Amino acid sequence: MELKIQRKNGIPLYMQIKGQILELIRTGKLVRGEQLPTERQLAEELSISRNTVSMAFRELESEGVVVSHQGRGTFVATGDQVFRREGRKERVLKMIDLAIEEAAELGFSIDEFTSIVTARVREKKAVLRQVKVAFIECNREQLEFYSKQLHLGSGVAIIPVILDDLIADSGRVNGLLAEVDLVVTTVYHVEQVFEVLDNKKKLVAVALEPEVSTIVRIARSIPAKKAILVCLTDKFAHSVRLYLGQCGIDAANLSHTITMDRKELTSLLADVETVLVSPGRKKDVEDLVRPGTEVIEFILKPDQGSISRLNSVILELKKAT
Repeated sequence: MELKIQRKNGIPLYMQIKGQILELIRTGKLVRGEQLPTERQLAEELSISRNTVSMAFRELESEGVVVSHQGRGTFVATGDQVFRREGRKERVLKMIDLAIEEAAELGFSIDEFTSIVTARVREKKAVLRQVKVAFIECNREQLEFYSKQLHLGSGVAIIPVILDDLIADSGRVNGLLAEVDLVVTTVYHVEQVFEVLDNKKKLVAVALEPEVSTIVRIARSIPAKKAILVCLTDKFAHSVRLYLGQCGIDAANLSHTITMDRKELTSLLADVETVLVSPGRKKDVEDLVRPGTEVIEFILKPDQGSISRLNSVILELKKAT
C-alpha cells in the first residue's frame, strides 16, 4: 500500500492518510478483508508520529470503513459488516427503506407501518428518560460545552464535574456521583478518574476530536501567521497544543492567554492575524480584533464512535432498570 503525504499543503497528515486509504478502497486497490499495514509500520514508512496514523485508523473504523481485531491487525471491512463509506443519514435511510419493503411483504400498509414505528420510537424515548450522565474533565471550557450543547438523546441530563474537584474532595464528589447512571471522561484522564472513583463499573472513556473544518483552517493559518489562543484555563491551552501536535500541526509558537481584562486582551490581540478561542470566549474576542483577523473556535467533541457507544450503554442501562 503506497501512501504519499504532503507536509506543506495545509491539510492535516491524518486526514491525508484517511483520504488516500478511502481512495485505494474506492478504486479497488484495497479490497474487502485485506489487511492494512500496522500503525507502527505505516508511521515508519511515512516518517510521522504513530499517533497520527492511529487517528486516521480510528476515524476509518468509526465510519465502518475498516475493522480492528485485537492481536490480528486492521482490515478493510466486508460488506456484511457495514454499509461502506455511506454517511450516517444514508445508512439509516437504507435501513428504513428495507424495513418498509419487508413490512409491505407482510401485508402492512404505509400508514400502519408509520403507526408502528411512531409507537416504537415513543417506547424508546421513554426508556431513555431520566438518565443521568456525569462528565469529568480538567477544564471548564469543555465541561460548559458538554452541559449546554452535547445531546445524547431525549431525557439525558449531563452533570459536569471538574477533575481537580474529584481528586481534592473525592468523598463528597463520589457521593454525588453515586446518584448518576454513568460516569464519562476522556481517554486522557481515564486512569486518574479510575483511581479515585468508587463505582468503577460506571466509568466509560471517550475519544475527542475537533471539527475537521476547524483543523483544516488551523493547519492553514497557525504555521504561517502570528496567532494566539484565548481561553479560560492553562489546562485547556495544554490540551489544544497536545491535540494539534497529534494532527501534525506545529503549534510550538502558539501563545495563549487566560486574561479577562479587556484592556490587556485588546493589547494582546493588536498584532495577531489568527485567534483561536475556547468555547465561550468567542464573543470576548470578536469585538476586540482588527478587521480581517481570523477567529477560530476550538471545541473538542466526543467522536462519532464514542457517541454511538455512549448511546448504546445508556440504552442498555435503562433496559436493566
